[in-house]
Amino acid sequence: MNPTAPSDPTVTLRTLGSLDLSTAAAEASRSELAHGKRIALLCYLAVARPRGFHRRDTLVGLFWPEVDQSHARAALRQTVHFLRQTLGRDVLLGRGPQDIGLDFSRIKCDAIEFEEALERGDQEQAVGLYGGALLHGLYVSDAPEFEKWLNAERDRLAQRYADAVRSLAMAATERGDPAGSARWWKLLAVHDPYSPEIACQLMAALDAAGDRAAAIEHAQAHAEAVRNDFEIEPDAGVLEFADRLKAEPSHRLVVPPTAPPSRHDVASRETSAAAEAAKTGLQRHARRPLYVLGAIALLLVVTGTYVVLSRQAATDSWSRVSVGVLPFENLGPADDEYFVAGLTEDVVHRLAGVQILSVIGPNDGGLDTPGAFAGQEDAALAAQFTLRATVERTPGDESGATIRVLPSLVRNADGAVLWNEPIDGDASDLFELQATLAGEVPRALGIPLLSTERDWLRDQPTENLQAYDLYLRANQYLRGDTSNAGDMSRAVDLLEQAIELDTSFVQAHAKLAIAHTSMFLWNHDRSPGRLIAARDAANRAVRMRPDAPMSHLALGWYYYLGLNNYERALRHFELARAVWPGVSDVLVQLGAIRRRQGDLEQALRNQLEALSANPFCATCAAETAVTYLMLRDYVAAEREATRALGIAPGLTYARHVGALARISAGRGAEMARQLLLPPAGPQELVQLAAGRWGAIPRILGGDYDEMLSRLALSSDISDTAGFYLVKAELADRRDQPSAAGAYYDSARVRLESQIERLPDDALLRGRLGLAYAGLGRRDDAVREGLEATRLRPMVEDVVDGAVASEVLARIYAMVGEADAAIGRLEVLLSGPSLLSGELLLLDPVWAPLAGNQRFQDMVR
Repeated sequence: MNPTAPSDPTVTLRTLGSLDLSTAAAEASRSELAHGKRIALLCYLAVARPRGFHRRDTLVGLFWPEVDQSHARAALRQTVHFLRQTLGRDVLLGRGPQDIGLDFSRIKCDAIEFEEALERGDQEQAVGLYGGALLHGLYVSDAPEFEKWLNAERDRLAQRYADAVRSLAMAATERGDPAGSARWWKLLAVHDPYSPEIACQLMAALDAAGDRAAAIEHAQAHAEAVRNDFEIEPDAGVLEFADRLKAEPSHRLVVPPTAPPSRHDVASRETSAAAEAAKTGLQRHARRPLYVLGAIALLLVVTGTYVVLSRQAATDSWSRVSVGVLPFENLGPADDEYFVAGLTEDVVHRLAGVQILSVIGPNDGGLDTPGAFAGQEDAALAAQFTLRATVERTPGDESGATIRVLPSLVRNADGAVLWNEPIDGDASDLFELQATLAGEVPRALGIPLLSTERDWLRDQPTENLQAYDLYLRANQYLRGDTSNAGDMSRAVDLLEQAIELDTSFVQAHAKLAIAHTSMFLWNHDRSPGRLIAARDAANRAVRMRPDAPMSHLALGWYYYLGLNNYERALRHFELARAVWPGVSDVLVQLGAIRRRQGDLEQALRNQLEALSANPFCATCAAETAVTYLMLRDYVAAEREATRALGIAPGLTYARHVGALARISAGRGAEMARQLLLPPAGPQELVQLAAGRWGAIPRILGGDYDEMLSRLALSSDISDTAGFYLVKAELADRRDQPSAAGAYYDSARVRLESQIERLPDDALLRGRLGLAYAGLGRRDDAVREGLEATRLRPMVEDVVDGAVASEVLARIYAMVGEADAAIGRLEVLLSGPSLLSGELLLLDPVWAPLAGNQRFQDMVR
């Protein structure tokens, strides 16, 4: 069963680059074979190592993890049967009832030939066989473990290819063949266009070959690619080398180092040491191509150079190991909950950088109430091993405080305790304690680590413990309900204090960007200055630590929720995911963007994966509920909203999603009311009534109308335009035209002023349209409503586009254009949106349409 060169192959399988299958069997069946799990299973059997037979149980777990065993095994039998019928019965072999494999004398596969050529030392043939990333473009739904295997295998083969090309380039240089060297470096630059080290090597080779103009041109192309794709300045070493090429007469300049070493740049080395670094796996250049949308091997930059964060398995004998991290238990003062939660998150994030580990546990969407999963923790995690810990920090000032952590790493199959040694230290030893706590997990599991993974586990976020404490306190606010204006303001203040103490504190800059973006998103401060602050903080984080996933998470937030630039946001979230493949913070944002792009099935997959990665993530459950709500699966939406509230009872918008699901399902206003809590203050009341969930208080009326009638404008309310609009709408419902007109006019004045600063803000345009409609300015109202839909079309944003379209329908209803309003609503009901027939019947804003037969037919 060992692969050998087939003497008479009947199947040719091309897997490197574009997928292609040639078979001597029935050609008519190839189109059915060449997609989905059929082709994926064939490719796995051909490429997976060690090559040979594979257990059926393993294949079932890879391809049908969400299906019960009987149906999963039946699906595997049907797939194997189809493969045999299509390829020929002698291609797929069985060994007993449990094992399946291929007859490698009957199949020719380029990935196998590629590795065999490398093993023979024939690097040129291997490079010629490498047509691109393994199974590029192949995606198999509902098979996350297969996707993880595929991503790791893509990285491994891409790495071997890059090493082979590099070796050929260096050999050509050694034998005095600058043209040959340039040819190989150029090939490597195509594979890895962002590496400054490769750029400089290619420039030197081109110069040595007598083509200095091409060398300078490549520097310019490299710099442009880095600026366009990462929005950071290229490595200074590349630009300086280009300047020297322009000025120096010699054609044999020494290749410069591309960045000075720093305390963060653990992988940076002088270029002259690159050959030796290659032997030890410490290359400071990134050696993998960028496949952003597929989350394949992502290239990351570090302080002006690109660092290796290898995603391949450390040894061929290991497969991924799942470790569940339960929220650590605080044995100290109650005020230390923020500190213990931060310690838990730090350990999860460190462990997430170890390729072999699949880490399941709380991060920034962590557990709000320690008893929420009492008695169900292990079942919720569903991991092979579980890490628990108690943490006790003694009271006292920073210098006198001590910390004791008692961890317990348990193998869940038999309850065996693998590690439970206490870790003690002073408060000043906090980062060493965190590194020890995280580092002991792979040691206890016997997992060999790459040197870059060891560096990652020991990375120190800041040298200032006071700044770190402020950061952890801010994180506690960000971990809660970001729609709470007070919490967001306190988080911003704490993070700014942390940065004053340590201006190089990357994580604080990143979280500050997220806090500023949240302030903008939730209308706490919808000003250009707030967005600029978010952008500047995120850019500072990326410039200081381009390899840090938190930096890209922050920039992703800015592009996603600040600028609605979803492609750029995806790029940065995928960069973060490359290092944190299972961290729910990243996965839930990927799902949210896919939802906006209209791919609700992919959104749901990302969100369910986020919940699988962190069953204690209330935000993940709430976001999943929103997706189900837009798909009009109201039972599932209520279930996930309830799950979110079981984790974090204070997560307000989860209550709103659940209430809307109950109303839309026809369960009545009273059932919805039972799920809600009274708004905590004036700002929260305005936010609810003027925001996306505004139908809820309008439908419930009663207490909400009374609260709105008593509401007065105060410094607690940052959304003044929203305040005036909800007061105007209430006056309209109560048939108080004079008061309604005054409030609509106040909203108009405020919104016109805001739009002068933010003319492309669809939310503000739609609101201004409502104010004009309330004032009877029909043409102005329709113009602004249409402008909102132009700025946020549904084809580009299903979520906000639907909101803009619904606002335009409301404007049409207010100005007496029933048919135009109903036409908009029909479109919204025909696709994913938060609207439902029940909401349209109950929400008083649609009362002008109630007597229209077309409207009645639509809502039925």
